[in-house]
Amino acid sequence: MKRDVLITALIIVLAGALAAWLFTGTDTPGQHAHDEHAHHGAHDEEEHVEKGPHGGRLLQDGDFAVEVTVFEAGIPPEFHVYAYQRGKPLPPEQIDLSIELGRLGGVVDRFSFTAQGDYLRGSGVVVEPHSFDVTVSAGFEGQRYRWSYASYEGRTQIPAAIAQEAGIETATAGPVTIQESLRLTGRVRSDPDRLSRVRPRFAGVAQSVRVQLGDTVKAGDVLAKVQSNESLQTYAVKAPIAGTIIKRNVQIGEATSSEAMFIIADVSHVWVELDLFSRDVGRVRRGQPVTIEKLDGQ
Repeated sequence: MKRDVLITALIIVLAGALAAWLFTGTDTPGQHAHDEHAHHGAHDEEEHVEKGPHGGRLLQDGDFAVEVTVFEAGIPPEFHVYAYQRGKPLPPEQIDLSIELGRLGGVVDRFSFTAQGDYLRGSGVVVEPHSFDVTVSAGFEGQRYRWSYASYEGRTQIPAAIAQEAGIETATAGPVTIQESLRLTGRVRSDPDRLSRVRPRFAGVAQSVRVQLGDTVKAGDVLAKVQSNESLQTYAVKAPIAGTIIKRNVQIGEATSSEAMFIIADVSHVWVELDLFSRDVGRVRRGQPVTIEKLDGQ
């Protein structure tokens, strides 16, 4: 009994020691360096920029400093700049200030400044995108000060090798005609003006039929011979136009009537009827080119 109690107590002590070690155990040097690096890496670049009292970027040279802000509360974005000496605000009218913004493509925006209240106000709107190289030039009590820094908003750089592998290409934007296509379904049919329905001149009996469905004929070719019921004479039924036999409605020995024996179509010219939805009517104009693709891809 005493032995069981002793073992149980020993297990509790060891478990407590293990828990204490897990919660308060020391890091190895490598682990500590990694954690510290990860902590600093989580900060955005802007968090490492020295800020002024108005939340802008503070640029300092000795005892003189300027704070650059972009003010856009209810108005188009514009520069408001505050000047300091030894940390104390300076009257803005004592400062000669200019800012240049170098944008992609070699475009440079230049701003002059005038005193307004306790700050210097830029001469124009800071247009989007707010991604540029900034050069600030200031004059105070005969001294000139100059700072340069990058302010890249939403800009991404892709190494040339990766861009080439991904098939990414760049080009200068400019006016271009956009080619738009509309895909429709439809059918090909014969031109009504190039269609002939061949009927017998006199009712009779077909003595012979010389053409088959799909045959090509010329104008004047004999298509069949029919024996007239009245004269019992046999006459030839000829093709009035050149074309293709697209329908044959007669067999040898059959009686003919007013119904067409053959239908000939000149398929050198055909019509294509396309189904156009009402919503697309405004996208179609007379004279637009049309490409016809058959079901087999031709």
